[in-house]
Amino acid sequence: MLNTITNDISTADQQTHSPKLWMPERVLFTPAALNEPWGQQIFARVQALNLPIEELRHNRLTIMPIDDWQMHYSQLFDSISSALDINCNLTFELISHRFTPGSKEVLQIWYPRSQLDMDEAKRSVKRNKFGGIKYIYNTDIMKTMKCFFENEIQKRFPKAKILYWT
Repeated sequence: MLNTITNDISTADQQTHSPKLWMPERVLFTPAALNEPWGQQIFARVQALNLPIEELRHNRLTIMPIDDWQMHYSQLFDSISSALDINCNLTFELISHRFTPGSKEVLQIWYPRSQLDMDEAKRSVKRNKFGGIKYIYNTDIMKTMKCFFENEIQKRFPKAKILYWT
């Protein structure tokens, strides 16, 4: 993900139609963007322009009960905890895996070897106000996951704030 922060073009410049080079004040990168070839190219150009660069530490993790999920997520939280200062300001958005009929088809094309169970019969149906549907985990699985993640986060990151669970 790449975001740029810019100054607005002044009203005087807009009225006189004088050409103005657009230049961001700073550029924000996520760590994952720097792993992509296009991200590296953009990063190199930004460095050549001597623009301030900030690395965004906001990463998202979709949670799902894969095989041995509690062990795997415990190990993930252990890794995060050892990599970060325990006093850092963390927030968590706990988002369980869900899919629509259309997104299921796309996910199966993108990830043909995925072990993720997307059997609609094993999921609950959630409807939006426009009549669209998405398949979510059933109530028992959701309660188990919520309890697990809240406890794991509290144990390792006592100052962290959980923004929401869905």
